[in-house]
Order: sequence, then C-alpha cells, then structure tokens
Amino acid sequence: MSLSPKLKAKTIRRYPSDWNETDTRAVDTVRLLAADAVQNCGSGHPGTAMSLAPLAYTLYQRVLKHNPADPQWAGRDRFVLSVGHSSLTQYIQLFLGGFGLELDDLKQLRTWGSLTPGHPEYGHTNGVEITTGPLGQGLASSVGMAMAARKERGLFDPDAPAGQSPFDHYVYTICSDGDVQEGVTAEACSLAGTQQLGNLIVFWDDNNISIEDDTDIAFSESVAKRYEAYGWQVLEVGSGEDVAALEQAVKLAKQDTLRPTFIRVQTVIAYPAPNAMNTGASHGAALGEEEIQATKKFLGFDPDEHFHVDEKVLAHTRELVNRGTKAQQEWQQRFDAWAKKNPERKELFDRMAAYELPENFGEDMPVWEADSKGIATRKASAEVIQVLAAQLPELWGGSADLAGSNNTVIKGAPSFGPQSISTDMWQADPLHGRNLHFGIREHGMAAIMNGIALHGHTRVYGGTFLIFSEYMYPAVRLGALMGTDTYYVWTHDSIGLGEDGPTHQPVETLAALRAIPNLAVIRPADANETTQAWVSAMRKEKGPKGLALTRQNVPVLEGTAEKASVGVAKGAYVLVEASASPELILIATGSEVHLAVAAAERLEAEGTPTRVVSAPCLEWFEQQDENYRESVLPREVTARVSIEAGLAMPWHKYTAPFGRQISLEHYGASAPAEELFARFGFTVDNVVAEAKKALEQAPAANKVPGWGNTADNKDDASVSADAASITASASSVTPAQAIDSADADTALAELAAVGTATWLDDLSRERIVSGNLKELIETKSVLGVTTNPSIFSAAMSKGDSYDADIARLATRDISADQAVYELAISDVQNACDILSSVYQRTGGADGRVSIEVDPRISADTDKTLQQARDLWKRVDRNNAMIKIPATPEGLPAITAALAEGISVNVTLIFSVERYREVIQAYKEGIAQARENGLDLSKIHSVASFFVSRIDTEVDKRLEQIGTEEARNLRGQAGIANARRAYALFIEEFQNFDIPGAHKQRPLWASTGVKNSDYPADMYVTELAGPDTVNTMPEATLEAVLNGGTINGDTLTGAGDKAEAIFRKLESAGIDFADVYAKLELEGIDKFVNAWEELLESMSQRLR
Repeated sequence: MSLSPKLKAKTIRRYPSDWNETDTRAVDTVRLLAADAVQNCGSGHPGTAMSLAPLAYTLYQRVLKHNPADPQWAGRDRFVLSVGHSSLTQYIQLFLGGFGLELDDLKQLRTWGSLTPGHPEYGHTNGVEITTGPLGQGLASSVGMAMAARKERGLFDPDAPAGQSPFDHYVYTICSDGDVQEGVTAEACSLAGTQQLGNLIVFWDDNNISIEDDTDIAFSESVAKRYEAYGWQVLEVGSGEDVAALEQAVKLAKQDTLRPTFIRVQTVIAYPAPNAMNTGASHGAALGEEEIQATKKFLGFDPDEHFHVDEKVLAHTRELVNRGTKAQQEWQQRFDAWAKKNPERKELFDRMAAYELPENFGEDMPVWEADSKGIATRKASAEVIQVLAAQLPELWGGSADLAGSNNTVIKGAPSFGPQSISTDMWQADPLHGRNLHFGIREHGMAAIMNGIALHGHTRVYGGTFLIFSEYMYPAVRLGALMGTDTYYVWTHDSIGLGEDGPTHQPVETLAALRAIPNLAVIRPADANETTQAWVSAMRKEKGPKGLALTRQNVPVLEGTAEKASVGVAKGAYVLVEASASPELILIATGSEVHLAVAAAERLEAEGTPTRVVSAPCLEWFEQQDENYRESVLPREVTARVSIEAGLAMPWHKYTAPFGRQISLEHYGASAPAEELFARFGFTVDNVVAEAKKALEQAPAANKVPGWGNTADNKDDASVSADAASITASASSVTPAQAIDSADADTALAELAAVGTATWLDDLSRERIVSGNLKELIETKSVLGVTTNPSIFSAAMSKGDSYDADIARLATRDISADQAVYELAISDVQNACDILSSVYQRTGGADGRVSIEVDPRISADTDKTLQQARDLWKRVDRNNAMIKIPATPEGLPAITAALAEGISVNVTLIFSVERYREVIQAYKEGIAQARENGLDLSKIHSVASFFVSRIDTEVDKRLEQIGTEEARNLRGQAGIANARRAYALFIEEFQNFDIPGAHKQRPLWASTGVKNSDYPADMYVTELAGPDTVNTMPEATLEAVLNGGTINGDTLTGAGDKAEAIFRKLESAGIDFADVYAKLELEGIDKFVNAWEELLESMSQRLR
C-alpha cells in the first residue's frame, strides 16, 4: 500500500540523542510480537498495538516512574490503557520490562487461564492498574486517579513544595478515537479541566480508523479544540514514530501544573504492515501470515520466525528492573524522611494502606429510638456521614449536583478543587477539600470513583437519585468486576418520591442493580438500619456497595436499634419473631418493612404466628452459611410474602413455590407518595390479604426445628431437625402413617399400610407451578419424586413453562449443559420444598426428590463423584437424593458420596448379583461416614431395581425361542427378579446394626407396563412389602387408584417361588447374564440419548 504524503508524515521517525539501535530494534520487536500473538490465537487487535509501539515503549522504558520488581510501589506513576482492546500494547511492555510476563504468556493471548486475557484485567496481571475494554472507562477513571493523587498529597504531605513530596506522581493515559467519542469521557474530562489536574497526561492515538473503517463517516469535530474548551493544555505530535517529539510533549505537560494535558499523537494504524496499515481490517483481526512475513522483511526480521526477541533487546529492556529499583530506593529515602517528620501522618498512611479502620470505628454512631413519625433514610444517612467523616480522614465524596437532596455534604469541610472555582456557597481547597462536586455527570462520576478507588488509600462515595444509577450502570458494572471500593448513595428510591412521576420513580432499577455480580445493594428499613448499612459497608471486604435510601420519612421501628448492628451485616434477619413456630414469613426491604411489621401484628391477632424478616442486602444474605440462611427462612415455612416497591424478579427465589409478591410490575405515576403507595397495593390491608392467599396455597407449616430453643438470630441457631428425633421417627413412622388421613381409603394408602411408599416417577415445571404435585401429595399418597434425563428431556421440550427462564439464560454466556442443570436444579429445589412436610413426618425416609448425574460420565468414577458433590451442594436441600448408576465405575463413587453424607439413589440395577455389590457399596459408605464423624441418621439411600425392562427383553427372547413352555413364562421374569432382590435385602439387612444408620430400601423402578396385555398395576400389587419404595409414572399411579387391588404383602417369603421361576426361564434358554449386560448398556444409552437430545434442543433455544 502506498501512503499519501499526509499519512507518510505520520510515520517519520525521529529519536532523542540518547536513543540507540537496540531501542529501535525493541520497538520493531513490539510490532511483530503484536502481529504474531494475534495471528497465533486467531483473534484480537494487532493494528493499534503496532502503531503505538514507539509511544508505549517510550512511556514504559523512559518516562514512567515505576519498578517492575514492585508493581504496587506507593510512589509510582499510574498508567491507564484506555484503549483496552489493544491489550498487547501493555502486555508486551510488561514482558519486556520484567513485570512477570514471559514470552509464553504472549503466546497464550486470549486463552483460558492465561495472564493475557482479551482486555487488561485489574488484579489478574501484575502491572495492570485498571480493567479496560469498554471504551471511555479508562480515560474517565484516570481523572479519578489524578484527583486521588492530589487528595493523597493533601492528607499526607500538604506543605511540601510542588514536585518535592514523595506523594507527587503523574497519571499517564493512552486513549483512542473510540474513547474520545464516548460520552463518559466528555463528562470526566470536562471535570478534569475544572479541577485543573496538572498531574494528568493523556495521549490520544489519532489514527482515524475504527471497526467501520475511516472515522470521518461518524466523527468530524475538532477534538483538540474541544479539549481546549475543557481547560486542558493541548499539544500536537505529528508522527507517532517521533519519539523526540513525544518526550518533548511530556516535558511540556509537566511544566503546566494548572492544566491536564491532552497530547494528540497522529499515527497510521498497523504501520508498517505493507497492505494492512491504515485499514479497518487491521483494527480487529489477524493480519494473515503473508502480511506478517512481509512486515518482518520490511523491518529486517526473519519472516519465518515467530515470536522472535533478540537476547540483546530483552537484556536491554529488562534493565528497567534495575532502574526502577534504584528510583524506588531514592524515593524511599525521601519517604522515610517524611515519615520521621510526620509520625501521625505515617500512622494514618499505614492504616489506610492496609485497608484497616481505626480502633474506635463504629463508636458514637447515631442511634434512633422507635418513632412512628420517623425520618427519611437519606437524612439519617447524612447524620451518619458526619460521624464517619470525623472518624475517617480518608472519607470524601459528593453528588452529581444533588447534594442537598442526596444529603451527601460533609459539614464544615471545604470542597475539593482549586480555590479559583469557589462560589458564594462553596469554598474550594485543592488539598484539603472533602466535598466533591461532579456536576450533572452521573456516568462520569461513577467512572471517576472507580479511578479514585483504584488509586488507593482513600474511600469515596457519590450520590444521585436511584433512577439515575441507570446512567452509571456501565461504570458500576466495571467497578464490580474489578472489586473497586466505592460507595454509592442512591436516594429517592421508589414511588415514594411522589410528584416527580414515573420518569424519576425507579421500578426495575433495584432488580437491575442486584443482577450485577459483586455489587452489594443495601436498602435499609429505617434510620438504625441506615447507620448499620454504612458501618457494615465500611467493614466489609473491598467491592462496590450502593445504599438505596428514601426521600420520604419512614418510621423508626422497634428492635432495629438492638438487632440491626448484627442483622444488617448478615443481609437479612428476623426483626419480629412469631408468637409460636412461624406459619408465615413476611420479607421486606426499605420503606416497606414497616408495612410488614404492622401486617404481622394484625395476623398474629387473628391467630397466625408470623415472622417478619428485614432483608436490607440480599447479596450479603447469600454470603451467609446455610445454617444462618435456614434460621432466617426455614424451609418448613413455605407461606411467604415479599414486599418491595419494585419488580418482584429478585424475590421469587425466596418465595417460590407458594409465596406471594407485593411488587410494582409497571411504571409509577405523578401523585403524592401516600396516594401512590395506596393505589399500588402497598398497604397493611393488602399485605394481610396476600398473606392469607399464601397460607391457602402453601402446605401447613411444620414446626421449625429448634424454634424457641435459642435466641433470635444467634449464629448457632438450629436449622435442621434434631438427629435423635429423626432416628426415632425413622424407626417408627411407616408410609401409612406418613400419608394424609383423607387418603386412607385409597389403594395407595393400602399399599402404604403394607410398607411400600409411593413415589412419582416424573417432574416438570408445570407440575410444580400448577399445584399438581402438591395435589398428588395431599390427595393421592405420593411421598417422593424421582427424575432422570428422559423425564427432564420430556419436561423441557413441552409447553412454555420454561420459556421465560430460558430467555433469561440466553442473555448470559452459558452452555446448554449449564442451562439444563440450572433449570433442573430449580425444579428439584421447589419439589423438595413442597415435599418438606413429608420429609419431616417420615424422619427423612420419604419426602425425597432425586436428580441424576450426567449419564455421559457413568464410566468415570472421579467425574461421577465430583458431579454428585456439585449437585448435592447446588440443590442445597436435605431431602434431595443424588442418583448414581450402579455401573462398575459408579460403585466406588456411591461409597465415597455416602461417606461424605450425601444421600444416594442408586439407579439402573438389573441383576441380583449387581444389587449385592450395591449393598456392599452402601455398607462401606456408611461405615466410612461413621469414621468421618457424620450423623448417620441424616444419610438415606434407596437401590433402584428395574422391573418392566426385564420382562420386555426376556419376553422378546421367549418369543424367539417359540416353544409353548417358553411362551407360558412371559411376564414373569421381572417380578421374579425383583422378589429375588427383596430376599437378598432381607438377608443382608436383618442383622444390620450400625447405630443410627438406616437400611437401604429397595426401590422398584420401571414399573409402568410395556405390554398392554398385562395388568397396568402388576408391578405394584405384586411387589408390595415392608421397607420398599415403588416409583410410578402417573399412568401407573392412576391405574392403581382406579382399580388396583392390594393383596397385602406379596414380597415376604416369595423368594423360593421366584427362584423356581428363574430355573424354568434358564432351562427354556434365557441367558440372564447376557440380558443384564444388555439392559445396563441400553439403560445408559437411553439416558445419554435423551440427554443429548435435550442439550441440542436447549442449544437452539439459547441462541
């Protein structure tokens, strides 16, 4: 490609006098490493890294004050690569400079687990100060870094002459055409000019190329004049290859201490690639091997060698370690002299650098007495901020032009900024100011706050209306990704702001913010919770926290003065306990908690024991251990109502499957707050009404284990049934005693009286949400549920019950496997909750729901065990069972899982010989669990013995044999096989006497008849007996209910007859070893095929 004279001018090389050929060779090496790295991984952005090579090399090797041996050196300059897609610009310099990256890291660009991800990530790669990639964020945050540097100077060394303090340093940023187009940089850079940040130096890579090629199609203003208008010093460097001009620009930038400097650097993207330079193609795609070879020839490198670095070049660039170490040693002398002169400030520096709070932190915090008139939580926050500011010199903050409404002012403190921007209302101080004025720049504010936090040492807060957090979202999300220590004060948090109407009333906002991983959203109920929200936010580990505060007054509630100090930090807590074991739980946040309290009083007066849970921070609640979460929201109580003036989306997790949500699923309106709350259902009357609906829908609550034995909200609160009572009930409660008395005259009740528990061999979202499963439990004696891959494949491919969740999952980077298990686990959790009362009544024997490990790993012991652990943890229900196939590889996994306390449903058992192995695996697992000190009463297991499939296969073979004797034996093998297994069960468990342990009950599986000539209930009526389970498809269940006759115990003593039938079958020519082997293989294959069909279907639906 031939460059025009204008473009050629941007490639003129000029070097300072102390530059040598090794430096030039190093710069050219950078270009080729960038090209090779992108070509090697097949994706990335080579062009900008090639043309920025001289600038990046000059900054890292000749300008920046830093030390590769100590990338966190407090006295270092900061570097921000705002053009994050050109991550190689930084990675290659980190490699050359000796920061810890090596050549292999460049070869692993953009691969799993590498130190060189697609965009630079803070905390992942040494030397990376900030995560960048979303254009504009880096440049905007660099403004915050520069502000923080000046604030730090004011805290620690305000009296030193300019340039002579150990805390004086610069912030250098490289940005792109895309960065300066983004609105967030306009917001932040405008403020930087107002702040007169002379310690901020920005290089604009002006190459006129973006993904859509020439930027003239969309970008025509004079950026330089715009930055001049912002109050920046603007300098021009006509060629990105002119190192002498770059260094001169840096010198001029440092001389202007009252303005940030914006250096326009004109480059040709991908220079000197002969055909790719100055093209949009080079921006975001590999150049191609031929183009790279041509570039290598042009620069004098071997075209066939990849990732070449001269030893001389690397030795030269790694001298940066020695230079950086020397610079830090010289700085340390100045720092030590300062520390000796300023011992109190040194003590403050050490505390802040360690991210510690002062010893007296949390003392003298405001506490409010119960008061029905109350106070707005934004006003309570203002009082807390004053106390915090007195205790924490590092705290500073402000608002996006809403200080009077957000109540964010630190009273008596000056504003942060040069004295020249002072007004009649605000007096500014560049070093001692604590009140920040971001102007009407919410997005810029959030990005600047990220920069302040990343710079380190100080703690910054920023305020606006909650609705305008939606302007902040990209920077808030990026801060959450990085774990920046920022504090957002979001006021006017609901329709409670009133007359300003729906444009200002947040509805979807809380749900959207809670969807950001690693962001804590705190919505305190009253003034006392607001105090503790601030205290807890300060005490928690680093990460962004947002306080959602009311405009309107809310009552100060009874109990918060005492309970909030512990409860808020845990995210949710019992504010008002029920008068007896709770039958209903009301869960609320913020301004709606007082409604829950008042409603609970009325419900208690009407005879319903009601617990009120205040849940100011769901993220913190989820971080608590299972015991604590269970102590607050016991699964025995399924009648629940959530109350929050926003979308119900976050609450279904806590209220499903029977709960109700009082929420706002539409926009608000312009009217007084009191009227809006009444019209939209946020009243005590409506809470009571919805509570009664929940009580009608939910099963009657069992007594909460441990209720009344411990004080509210103790860490050691009992959250599971007492082991002794479970053991006792397991030995005394039969299936007949477990079913509802209303069903006592049904055939299934008769079956239960014999000792066989009925489980349903099916599960779907439709069964759960329609109430069908609940109905089967309450009216048809169903005591458990089993699932398998075929069942979930059928469930998820029919109807629309899963559509909403699949649409939600499609917005995430999630595989079909992950999606299927997320949906299946949710169904199993809800089914477990519905069956929890059965689980309690039977001492844990029934009320079980099974979920199976991936059938594709049935031949891998380690993977099977690992997934069993994972499913047990993710389902997180004591009444779950993990199904593991009884393959040779599955048996050790069964033993190991039981030894860890996991309840197991052993599936796909066809032969008595394999069943014997299963029993031994169970006994070994229980013995190991005992050695591990586990409570054996909580471990249950069933052995799923398949029945009808035996007949299907044997009958087919008998037909092929064709004799009358053979045909007369049809339909007998399955029952005889199961009865032989039952005889083995009696033999193996009659003397089973490990204290506290349970027998592993046989479970008759595959009990739906496959031959329509056979009675539909034959695999039920002929397999009735003590200590057994029969899992039935619904058709079989209905057949038993509608015409089945239970003839008592048909198992005990039937073993001899079964053996006689088997001898006849073998004499007729049936090879049972072959039958069993074939059925086991087919069983696995059937489930694998169903699973793969489901995954393929899910993949399509996720697109």
